[in-house]
Amino acid sequence: MPFKRILFLIFIFVFFPASWTWATVSTLQESHGKWTLLVDGKPYFVKGVTFGIAYTQKNIDLYMDQLVHLGCNTVRTWGVGADTQMLMDSAQRHGIKVMLGLWLRHGKAGMEGDDAFDWVNDTAGREAQWTDTLEAVRKYKDDPALLMWGVGNEVILNIGTEKAKIAYAKFLEKLCLAIKKIDPNHLIASASAWTVDAAYWAKYDPAIDVYGLNVYGAGAAVVDKAVEKLGVDKPYLLTEFGAQGEWEVPKDSNGLPIEPSDQEKYSTIATGWTKWVENKPTCLGGFVFNFGNGWDHGAVWLSLMMKDYKRPMYWATLKAFTGKSPAVKPVMITQYEIQKNSAKPGDWVPISVATSGPSSGLQVSMYFNDRTGVREHRDAIFPLKIKGNLSSGIDFQVPKILGVLKIYVFISDEQKNLAIAQKSFVVTDGSGKVLTAAKKSGVLPLVVYDDDPRITGVEEPFVASGMMGNYDSLTLDLGSTDHPEDGQTCLKVSYNAYVGWVGCAWQTPANNWGTMPGGYNLTGAKTLSFWARGTTGEEKVSFGYGMIDSNAKYYDSSKKGTGDFYLTRHWKKYTIDLSGQNMSNIITGFYFFTSSNGVPVTFYLDDIEYN
Repeated sequence: MPFKRILFLIFIFVFFPASWTWATVSTLQESHGKWTLLVDGKPYFVKGVTFGIAYTQKNIDLYMDQLVHLGCNTVRTWGVGADTQMLMDSAQRHGIKVMLGLWLRHGKAGMEGDDAFDWVNDTAGREAQWTDTLEAVRKYKDDPALLMWGVGNEVILNIGTEKAKIAYAKFLEKLCLAIKKIDPNHLIASASAWTVDAAYWAKYDPAIDVYGLNVYGAGAAVVDKAVEKLGVDKPYLLTEFGAQGEWEVPKDSNGLPIEPSDQEKYSTIATGWTKWVENKPTCLGGFVFNFGNGWDHGAVWLSLMMKDYKRPMYWATLKAFTGKSPAVKPVMITQYEIQKNSAKPGDWVPISVATSGPSSGLQVSMYFNDRTGVREHRDAIFPLKIKGNLSSGIDFQVPKILGVLKIYVFISDEQKNLAIAQKSFVVTDGSGKVLTAAKKSGVLPLVVYDDDPRITGVEEPFVASGMMGNYDSLTLDLGSTDHPEDGQTCLKVSYNAYVGWVGCAWQTPANNWGTMPGGYNLTGAKTLSFWARGTTGEEKVSFGYGMIDSNAKYYDSSKKGTGDFYLTRHWKKYTIDLSGQNMSNIITGFYFFTSSNGVPVTFYLDDIEYN
């Protein structure tokens, strides 16, 4: 052996520990229309899960052990945090790769959260995201567990105006190029709901290597054709995959989305993976949604686990990735009916339920969800009082909340498998109305806006989601520091058009025009007050609450406005008297209208609240 070669080997042995590993390199290979993901030159098909579970140093390895058992080789995250290195280290120990998410902010409230960012005008906010993202890239680029970057998730879907969508897409391209300069060894993906974002990537973002598509249900069978129509010659990953979600299923006779049964959820993953994912030449694999263990509405619908109970989707993932079934057949609910469609609070209502699988050691509980109010409340599931058992029959007591509810039955077996079925149910006062399907406000005052929620950390009860008129020219800055009336920030409204009108409504839940249960019971409120000022004193505006008429299934119990008037250049408090108003169900907590007469309009709001 040459002397120089011997010296080199001695140098490696002395200066690098035995446990040291090289960072991986991910690349793409295309041959006759077939795309292959390569890791260090070897083919790699992603059999992954989205990793949405709360973990600690104590339990992270236990979760990774479970993923290895399921046949999982990759996990996907949405962002980085203080515990990311813990995740990366455990993944590396278990031979699992990570698609590391780099979160970019959404422009409006939506399914992903209640944030609102101005991609057109917030220069400081863009710079902060740029800096934070590239700092994360520098930190993790050489980590041996890193497979690729996932830059942004459903961002364009959650941006209101076309101008802002384009501004974001151009920012994303510059960011991806900067990432490639820092880390040329790992591919870059971004994630879209269906192909909504992908249409913009095709035009503005050639630096994206892999299209990440969040697709649920049988849509996975045809998403490759949808990508082809964009004229894109790039591969894709199913960055989220599972049963159909709440946003895309039909509604039942009571107006609630029809949740797929456990059997359908199992089949979508177990057989859909083989039929819709593995056999597509442009598909690099995917991520089953979601390896989580929450205890809420979303976990019931899509999580592989709830607390330490395994859902049918857990075993479906095992079947999809390994072809194996659980050693012991888990409990499944084969039939569930509520014997009445409606009842009054406090009534006892019988159900009928049947199961397959084990017949002994079964535990039964029931919960409800009312899908109203702020995100925390509408996602929560609340326990119901029950009596009886599976053999003699079960009754549940109707809770003291009016409206359309989702009633769940939970059945677990001795192996800690959990089967769930659900039906909608109407709690009525006898009138047949669903008007009062509202979450009580709690303690007044109820704040609509008093400071940037990103600073306060407090989720606001109503969401500024109801855009009207020429809203492509509307910008809302929730965190303006331009001389707020109170606190650190105020709300800046900019209508950047020379003609026409625009409006915005604060709704609960977001985008509720009377098609969804929601609203707040504000009985006892005496006034709706707010502070406002203009920039010139020529701003013609009107404000109010309540916009949804009683011809809608869900509607505002009252409505009242200021009518048109002109703002002053200085902060002034305005008050709407609520005396004599029915405040039992307010879906539209606040709104404004303004118009332009040859000059763009800018005005400010602060301290909007019910007292």
